[in-house]
Amino acid sequence: MKSEAEKYQRLVNRFIALANNMKDEGLDPAMVSDAMMFASGIYATYLAAGNTGGLTESGIDKVAERYRQRLTEVQAAKKQGATGGDANKKVK
Repeated sequence: MKSEAEKYQRLVNRFIALANNMKDEGLDPAMVSDAMMFASGIYATYLAAGNTGGLTESGIDKVAERYRQRLTEVQAAKKQGATGGDANKKVK
């Protein structure tokens, strides 16, 4: 049985592969990144408030802080030269 970390990494890898496929189709990588963030924001809002609700200012701050934490983790892994996952993987 896979650990939670392995499951998480598999999900990350799938998103990176999808983004690379979109880029390979000729889409601007900056647009792909922005669209992924937008979609993630929609999903984060759904998780917090359901299909019909929205986030309050404090809810927006909580989601934004979570994004900040993940981005900080990516940068720390890059600085450490992590090789165990795609945090250090270059976009093709």
